[in-house]
Amino acid sequence: MASGALLFIAVHMLAASRAMAQMPAPSSALTLCLVDGPPELAQSTKTLVKEGELLNLTEAGNRLQGLSVDMVSAVFHQILGWPVNVRYTTGFSKTLYQTRVGDGCNVTVTSIFKAARRETCDSACTLPPDASKLSGEDFEPYTCCLDFSHTYFSGGWSLMSKQQSGT
Repeated sequence: MASGALLFIAVHMLAASRAMAQMPAPSSALTLCLVDGPPELAQSTKTLVKEGELLNLTEAGNRLQGLSVDMVSAVFHQILGWPVNVRYTTGFSKTLYQTRVGDGCNVTVTSIFKAARRETCDSACTLPPDASKLSGEDFEPYTCCLDFSHTYFSGGWSLMSKQQSGT
């Protein structure tokens, strides 16, 4: 795996992106959850989008901006022609969990690191005893059984510091 930040689409039980083009259009709109985090996604207007707010693709294009919105429009609207709505979210782990269990998210689009544990789908991948008592990152242990797409952006992250004279 190449070093650096990798962006992925986490897809719950749909299929990897190469197979999606071969699938027939869904009969009802998919809900794509976009997680806030510039430069992938940011609010673009003074009319703020609320956590969990569901937008049609036109509204999302008017009220949100970034790589995620552009990619969703290109892939799902222009290429596949699939009906979609966009749900604005702010928490990575909770959104990934919601995608896993089909709670308001069919697909999550975000900047996230692919981890083997998140793709593992065995007896270690359990559900929380009471999800209603969890919030935000408390969902991380339950973000498993996810299917990640192929990398669509690689943006070499690095560490930097002040250069020392003569080095």
